[in-house]
Amino acid sequence: MNKYFEKAAEIEAHLAQHPTDYQASIALLKMRSQGYDYQVKQESIKRKKAAAQVRRMMNGE
Repeated sequence: MNKYFEKAAEIEAHLAQHPTDYQASIALLKMRSQGYDYQVKQESIKRKKAAAQVRRMMNGE
């Protein structure tokens, strides 16, 4: 995940110098959406684990 943030920072710095570089803009948007997807996936996994733990407690395991 750190490589992701480093690469995103590089692209943002490049865009600060070249604001009309649309290829870099598109790349940054894709990277941000992938990072968002990763975060949503991690939250979903946490919720599923918590729900499973509650079910186990309700079943008396």
